[in-house]
Amino acid sequence: MSYAIDNPVPIPLPLTWINDEAFRSANITLTDNYIFGRFTLGYGINYAIYTWKLDNEDYNFPPSIPEEDIRPEDLRPSLKKNSHGFGFGLKIHNQFTKWLSAGIVYNPPFVNTFPETEWKYQHVLSLECVYKLKL
Repeated sequence: MSYAIDNPVPIPLPLTWINDEAFRSANITLTDNYIFGRFTLGYGINYAIYTWKLDNEDYNFPPSIPEEDIRPEDLRPSLKKNSHGFGFGLKIHNQFTKWLSAGIVYNPPFVNTFPETEWKYQHVLSLECVYKLKL
């Protein structure tokens, strides 16, 4: 299972004051993993839930500012879109130490199941760092 967010800085917090657009991806991926020394390659199936949101607190229609001061982004209302889908999952990792590994995760769904069932390609390519804790 994984959860990916887009941020302009590598901090796992929703910093909406920096960026009005936000993307989130929740994934459940079942992979068959092969280990070659310190290198791991995994492939399998993926179920993804994507959420895209635009927050525009300045939206006001009709605009209450002079026409020459209107920017195109001022005319966009707040909006939220969701989609769910099935697809392929790919994971490539390198083991740096006994407890630390990092790699790339690629999850492209090909069949949307929500809001409509249709063939639709989307994808998330993300960087992943894994630190294993000994219990």
